[in-house]
Amino acid sequence: MEPAQRNGRAVVLVAVAITTGVLLLGVGFDPDGSTGLQGAEPAAPEPEVEPAPAITPPPAPTETPTPVLAPASTVRVLVANATDVAGAAAVASDSLIATYGYNALPPVNATADPNVLTSAVYHLPDHDGDARRIAELLGIDPGAVGPMPPDPPVADLADAAILVVIGTDLVVELPDE
Repeated sequence: MEPAQRNGRAVVLVAVAITTGVLLLGVGFDPDGSTGLQGAEPAAPEPEVEPAPAITPPPAPTETPTPVLAPASTVRVLVANATDVAGAAAVASDSLIATYGYNALPPVNATADPNVLTSAVYHLPDHDGDARRIAELLGIDPGAVGPMPPDPPVADLADAAILVVIGTDLVVELPDE
């Protein structure tokens, strides 16, 4: 073959390749999503993508504020015995002074029934945290902590910020010797 014939054949082959490519591209991708080829399955539709849900931050934890505690030595505490066991208030009062450093006043007897079953801790305003701490130290139920009643069960509160009423639940009687 001569070079002129080869060049002509090459031009024809290139022209056929371009024409075939144009036809395949034009027919191969119809607007309906088919490939344009008979017997071929249509392309699967693209799945719809749902927008991601908005992220809602979790609610802020509700914390009970930590009560402010006064230095133990500045908290005046009166312990009253509401049992018929002599010295019950003195034991609690001595413990508050010697072990925990509270400013415990001399113990007294309660003016209420001498056999109160459940011990209680009463406090003046701004001493709730101190009263709860004293109740915890003495093993008194936190549910028995509350504001000072208008008529406390003692003859004289003696400027105490906290009144501890010792009931029979805290008294351990020693066996007779």
